[in-house]
Amino acid sequence: MKVVILADNRTGPTHLATEHGLAVYVETDAARYLLDTGASGLLVQNAVPAGVDLSTVDWVILSHGHSDHTGGLEAFFKINAKAKVVVAQDALNQPFYSRRNGFREIGSRVDLNKYRNRFIVVDDFAEVNFEARVFKVLELPYSQPRGNETLYKGTAEYLRPDDFSHELVTVIGGERLLVFTGCAHKGVLNILHAVEQRFRRRPSVVLGGFHLVEKTVEQSFESEEEVLDIATKLRTHYPDTRFFTGHCTGDTACRLLVATMNGNLQIFGTGNEYLLN
Repeated sequence: MKVVILADNRTGPTHLATEHGLAVYVETDAARYLLDTGASGLLVQNAVPAGVDLSTVDWVILSHGHSDHTGGLEAFFKINAKAKVVVAQDALNQPFYSRRNGFREIGSRVDLNKYRNRFIVVDDFAEVNFEARVFKVLELPYSQPRGNETLYKGTAEYLRPDDFSHELVTVIGGERLLVFTGCAHKGVLNILHAVEQRFRRRPSVVLGGFHLVEKTVEQSFESEEEVLDIATKLRTHYPDTRFFTGHCTGDTACRLLVATMNGNLQIFGTGNEYLLN
């Protein structure tokens, strides 16, 4: 399995352009996947120097409806005429908002009427093909990220907390599973618990954001003690799993995760490439 980070907040070894968004290319012997599309057309710009031909992608899977994960769809559609887009039912048909670092709309800007035939809408669980599945996390035995408290859906006149019913987890593989978390708004521990319950084994690789965001002047989120508790649980319960995180995992959380997880976690940036087995 080949994995290439096409868009992320951080710069990787090849010094490709960055943005506040996430787009990941995954290639297996069976298919080519694009997991999220970043915030803009940057993934298209970065794909060529990264050695990725986006016109050959078979499947796009969107982790949720926020614009930093869906904003590159229009640019992708211009160069790829075949890939179907797998998305949760309510990810693209309602506005989303954030109150972190000021109030702003963060919903998808894709013209659904123009591209309606490209979308496959998922309610709860779906098999994309024989090796890729998507599902919603319904049970929450662990806390969800505190950063969720700044996120809303609805309308500007009638906001309500985002419950992330539009979030999908992607699992690719057979005996060895790669789990893509997107932003892990339901919580990385809840996601991994759900994977174990559904597939009866622990993943080999977990890749994506953990939504352990940096505090701001006016807002605080997970304390260092809470992040360390998450890191300790990951290290203890998943000692043989390789973790790769970036995007919405803040610098403080990254530092604590790396220090705690005994070399089993790496921080990715735009341009990072991994060959996984």
